[in-house]
Amino acid sequence: MVKEPMKNQLLIRLTKPLSQHSIRFSTRLRITRMAYSTPTQIQIQKKIDRHQADLNPPICSLNVSASFSRLSREERLYAHWMSRASWHGARIIMNQWTPKSEQLYDFILTLFGSHSDPTQPACFESLRENAQLNTEEWEQALDYSAQVKL
Repeated sequence: MVKEPMKNQLLIRLTKPLSQHSIRFSTRLRITRMAYSTPTQIQIQKKIDRHQADLNPPICSLNVSASFSRLSREERLYAHWMSRASWHGARIIMNQWTPKSEQLYDFILTLFGSHSDPTQPACFESLRENAQLNTEEWEQALDYSAQVKL
């Protein structure tokens, strides 16, 4: 006769060392307790921190002009069409992430694009002044725009 586990009892199958199971068990237990208790200030702050962008993220420019100039015509065309496919494929990935991400992406592109020529970037200083943001708030907006998971 197989004994049924009690309602509050958890069964752990030991396929890994006990230390790994205890980490998983404690995480599950903490999440379960958080779900049934009133959120504390620490729990609320953790949720808020999870949805904020990092300050001063590392942003690197990529200069490929020297490498691109050494490619043959056929290789250049291949690189061009691969980049176009990646650019358009990004929208598919965005929609798989969340339905609103493509709209957010379009908003960011529109916001930072020039009104006279959408393919050119806008003057960031004039955008900051028109938005009436101080330097710190503007940097936070740029950090978020660079890191937002689309």
